[in-house]
Amino acid sequence: MRRALGTVLAGMVAGLLFLWWWQDDPRPSPPPASGPQPVAEATTTTTPPLVPNSPTYERIAQRGKLVVGVRLDKTGFATYDPDSRQYRGFDVEIAGILARGLQLDPAKQIEVKQMPATLGAGAVASHDLDLLIGAPPSPNGKIALAGPYLVTGGQEHFVAVAATDKALRAKVDELLRDAVQDGTWQQAYEATLAKDGVTATPPDIPEPAPTASTTSSR
Repeated sequence: MRRALGTVLAGMVAGLLFLWWWQDDPRPSPPPASGPQPVAEATTTTTPPLVPNSPTYERIAQRGKLVVGVRLDKTGFATYDPDSRQYRGFDVEIAGILARGLQLDPAKQIEVKQMPATLGAGAVASHDLDLLIGAPPSPNGKIALAGPYLVTGGQEHFVAVAATDKALRAKVDELLRDAVQDGTWQQAYEATLAKDGVTATPPDIPEPAPTASTTSSR
């Protein structure tokens, strides 16, 4: 009887000790289980094109290069160097200025084709060329003239674009104005035509007329 009573007392003491230890345990209780957290939906942003509403620029961006036509061999304007296998001249420099303005690398992302101006105008109209540097001064209805980019002896030299691509024409005008203002045009002239004794003056490209929305907001 005493042995059984001692066993019961020992068990009670052990239980009390365990209860005291559990209440004083500093470890925090585990957090309650939670269900899966909602995942935020990924959002995508579309970068607007550099030249909105320009089908020609869309083709340039897709192929990753600018296809430019230049006049046949004419000293200072566009000549082919067989040693370097590159085209040189003022028209080629203008092509490089336009390529940089379209966020292309002139050293890698320009394809130059030499052809008569009359054939070049047709190539622009058929989209075989993106631009024609040194276009004939009278458009044939299938091309539009941007610029001029150069004036020599009272003659203006233009860049031809597709007649329906008004957005690209405006962009070319903008890039040519910027080149004159920031000195890039002068650098191109001094590196090419000036060395060959060709007297030229920078073009005067007027700013675009304000649109109706711009006028009404003033």
